Amino acid sequence: MECSAETNSHAIETGQLQPALYAELTRLRVCDDSEFEGSFKKFVSHLEQDFFEKEKLIGTETGRYVKKYRQTHAELLMLLHHAQARVMQQDHHLGRKIVELLPHWFLRNSLG
Repeated sequence: MECSAETNSHAIETGQLQPALYAELTRLRVCDDSEFEGSFKKFVSHLEQDFFEKEKLIGTETGRYVKKYRQTHAELLMLLHHAQARVMQQDHHLGRKIVELLPHWFLRNSLG
């Protein structure tokens, strides 16, 4: 099955994730392995940019919440980079598992 913008049973999980990022995540769920590597890499890059923009809005604010917010971003990106390295070696299992779990993660963490 090719990557497509089809709505699936997980559409109700959009939660706090930006619509464009959620659309990418939805496409990743239905990508063929031949398309998954490039699409996953692009998603990670777009999510990094989204997090960067959000952290730029926070600016130099400090405090417990801000520290936790930044730490959570860093931890997720570390996991995504680890999965991306595996995906680039044609091991798509971890990347696909993360794609399935991310909507739930965003709902729980409200970082979108």
